[in-house]
Amino acid sequence: MEKLKSLAFEANKSLRLADHLLHVTYPLTKDIKLLVSILSSINKSMKFSIDAFIRYDQIYKRVRSDPDTYKEKLRLFSKISSIRYGFLQSDFDFLEEIDDIIKKHKESPMEFPRKDKFVICYNDYKTKELTLEYVKNGFVKAKSFIVKLNYILEKDRLVNNK
Repeated sequence: MEKLKSLAFEANKSLRLADHLLHVTYPLTKDIKLLVSILSSINKSMKFSIDAFIRYDQIYKRVRSDPDTYKEKLRLFSKISSIRYGFLQSDFDFLEEIDDIIKKHKESPMEFPRKDKFVICYNDYKTKELTLEYVKNGFVKAKSFIVKLNYILEKDRLVNNK
């Protein structure tokens, strides 16, 4: 039970950080490089929330396995648990995309700002342009996950996030 509480706490903490960076720091600095940091916080928040949802389902014996990688956890959650909580497959595709962007950003040989976009160059000569709209969309989707997680845990009186 403590593991579930700590996962929910970390998910909320990472989302608050992304929220602060997106709505306070970015408008003040207008530093386009912050988009990667915001996306990274969103990704971290989603990893914690997916882990918390899986842990919650394990407590009620709805899920038996405990996958090792994030992609396996995401697939397990999308196939088994997502119907119960009302998530769409497009949400999971978006979460995989965010995770891939963060991983490829760490491996990328070059990145640079261009006007109001942040361009990440991959090793295979492809590029990904991050925009403020894309990051805001990711934040909205992450927030819906966290809100549902908080609602479920508070409803069962497992966690009080106030």
